[in-house]
Amino acid sequence: MTSTSAAATSEFNMNNLFYSITPDTARQILDEIADDLGKDVHVRQRMGQASPSIWPGLNNLWKTIDAENSSCRDLIASLAKFTRNLVAAVPENQTKALHVSQSAGSGFPANLV
Repeated sequence: MTSTSAAATSEFNMNNLFYSITPDTARQILDEIADDLGKDVHVRQRMGQASPSIWPGLNNLWKTIDAENSSCRDLIASLAKFTRNLVAAVPENQTKALHVSQSAGSGFPANLV
C-alpha cells in the first residue's frame, strides 16, 4: 500500500464521503483504495471487519448515487470497482455485502456480490 493510499484508507469514512469532498475527489479516493484492495486480501479483511463498520456507509453511497445522472457514471464505476475488490476472495465480506444489497431500498447492486 502506498503512503498516500495508506493515509486515505486510515482516514476513509464512507458515511462522510459525499458530504466533505467533491465527486471527483471521491472517485479518486475510491479508485486508489480499490487498487489496494485488489492487491491484498489482508487489506480487504481488515476493511471489512473495521470498526466503525464500512457496510452501512457503503449502502448509503449506493442509495444516494443518482444512476440517471450522466455526470455520476465515473463515480458509479469507481464505487463498483471498490465494492467488487472489497468482497473478492473474502467470504465474510461477501456475506456482509449480500446483507447490504438485500436491505430495504438499497441501491447496492446485488450482482456485484
